[in-house]
Amino acid sequence: MGAGPATRVRLGARQPIPQKGPREVHELARALDSMQERILHEAENRSAMLGAIAHDLGTPLSRIAFWVEQLPDDSRLRAEADIEEMRAMLKAALSFTRDGRDGAPHEKLDLGSLIESLVDDLATAGKPVSVEAGPRAVVRGNSAALRRLFANLIENAVRYGERARLRWSLGEGKVDVLVEDDGRGFDLARAEALFAPFVRGETSRNRETGGTGLGLAIVRSIAEAHGGEVSLENRPDGGGRVRVRLPA
Repeated sequence: MGAGPATRVRLGARQPIPQKGPREVHELARALDSMQERILHEAENRSAMLGAIAHDLGTPLSRIAFWVEQLPDDSRLRAEADIEEMRAMLKAALSFTRDGRDGAPHEKLDLGSLIESLVDDLATAGKPVSVEAGPRAVVRGNSAALRRLFANLIENAVRYGERARLRWSLGEGKVDVLVEDDGRGFDLARAEALFAPFVRGETSRNRETGGTGLGLAIVRSIAEAHGGEVSLENRPDGGGRVRVRLPA
């Protein structure tokens, strides 16, 4: 399988493997097809299990929050902060099991307007984020999922790099959206690993910088569901850059 079919398999779409040619090739194709079926079935089961666990944990967490209200102020505040962190992790886990796999319809939308609206909302809420206006870029996609994609990237840029700056450009039927920060940049030797679920760019367990380890996994899932791709880069003058490329 080439890169395109391999990506679609990662998204959960089974790809037919031609079973033609000599007997040895035919047997190899059958073996690959059987392996693909097992892998996709296992991935589907694991995603379903993760979603079910994340959903079911919400109920006991609510009960814990009720009992926490009876603690002394200092202990209560710390416990409430831990509960909010756990809720954020559960929300991210549920989002990961859903994004890119929910079959939501794709419609034509102005990507620049979507980004500018998101940045305006986050800036109004006090986030250090800005955007540089670019050419009109029309894509086919799900607006809620794409907002989630760029919101995750902005959150990462602010958490690890102090601020987020966005801009986009058009070329050869593609739109490139860049999300830049002023942090330490990426360890490009670990670039592929950083897209894996529950892998943190910052190994600290500090709630301010540790994150959930699902942000980039969700970003890739949504981008690939839109026929796009995501890559990590380092800016020549320092800081990190995430490039999201989507069909336009």
